[in-house]
Amino acid sequence: MTGPLDAVALNRDLELTRFAGRVLCVAECESTNLLALQLASRRGREADRTVILAEHQAAGRGRLGRSWQAPRGAGLLMTVLIHGEPPVACRLVLATGIAVCETVAEVADVTASLRWPNDVFVGSRKLAGVLVETAASEPGNALALGIGLNCLQKPGHFAPELRDHATSLEIESPRAIDRHTVAVRLLTRLDKWLDAAFDPADASLARVWVEHSDDLGRRATLTHAGRTLSGTVVEIDDSLGAWLQLDDGGRVRFDPLTTRRIG
Repeated sequence: MTGPLDAVALNRDLELTRFAGRVLCVAECESTNLLALQLASRRGREADRTVILAEHQAAGRGRLGRSWQAPRGAGLLMTVLIHGEPPVACRLVLATGIAVCETVAEVADVTASLRWPNDVFVGSRKLAGVLVETAASEPGNALALGIGLNCLQKPGHFAPELRDHATSLEIESPRAIDRHTVAVRLLTRLDKWLDAAFDPADASLARVWVEHSDDLGRRATLTHAGRTLSGTVVEIDDSLGAWLQLDDGGRVRFDPLTTRRIG
């Protein structure tokens, strides 16, 4: 399927998931996360499991306020709106990263790896990113689960300074890439992993995340609350985040919502 994503077709092909009938497609918005949180403020839990996909974001955001840019119609720019308490946010980040890795392996025959706090890489180049933002709504809390996945970009679509650091499924895959198929498979995978995210007794999230990551035992430099710390990643906790064994002794926990990785 080529051309803009179609909500009718997506809802049809997602009929066996909890997202069926809840997919909205827009030509352009400021950001899908912002649009989702605005929807939550108006409709509360009635908007739960709404999925918003945009062909273009005028002010797409990455983590910690950094921009996320993609040519119109080239990426998968999506937000899933979930209601839950803040402690589940870390588990949602892990679940989403796993779903992205499983999806690109299935539809594109591409092996991707997760890099804390939840960037998705192919080799040394970034393929996708996850951004979870929260806002109070009535009742409870709305969690906007944003995903930006590079699909159809060619090398020339990336700014010169990014070409050695970014990639897409089109660049990496031996297969023809269809954004509709990518969206359906990603949401189907995410639907499955949301069950694990909301079950605190399910210990599979951290284990499977680590299976898709090279981080454990690797060095990392992370910033949090104005501090920059370096050390070795020694544990991924599915509810608390990553634990870093510091070079100067001691351990520090890094929450995925507020952590920036710089090395």
